[in-house]
Amino acid sequence: MDVVELLMVDHLSIRLLVRCGLCVREVGEFAAFHDFIVGCHARIEDEVVFPVLREHFSGVDEGFVKLVEWIGNDHKLLDTLAGNVVGYGRSGEREIYEDRLNLYFKLLMEHNLREEAQLFPRWLQELPREARARATEEARKIIMEFGLKKYTEITGLSEEAFKLI
Repeated sequence: MDVVELLMVDHLSIRLLVRCGLCVREVGEFAAFHDFIVGCHARIEDEVVFPVLREHFSGVDEGFVKLVEWIGNDHKLLDTLAGNVVGYGRSGEREIYEDRLNLYFKLLMEHNLREEAQLFPRWLQELPREARARATEEARKIIMEFGLKKYTEITGLSEEAFKLI
């Protein structure tokens, strides 16, 4: 499996968690969910996928390189918003907490859909297989650093399935 295919599995897991109400809306559980987003998923994108895309398309398609930067900046926005969500939740401001939580999930979903529509197809269609294989290995290392057990609990991917990747 390619790193981008793995990220799309993450996106599917995130959509299911949110749409089916399986992402419980308590502060500690949200903080753990966001830890997965910044500590694993977005880290793979920021440290592995986006740099490879920028390097590959630099000087070839500068508009696409700017798009990669723009989409990557969403991670900072989501992280700031998550800090606010946690703050409101811990202070007991439930109405503001719920409102900001819903905004966080809306932005996250839109961000993931932009990646799937605008970035990932070019990764899969235009990048050399060797570059994609190296990136996939780097992603595996990040997942292991994050913790395979935590990763599989969030994504629903079994450890056995992960080992096959």
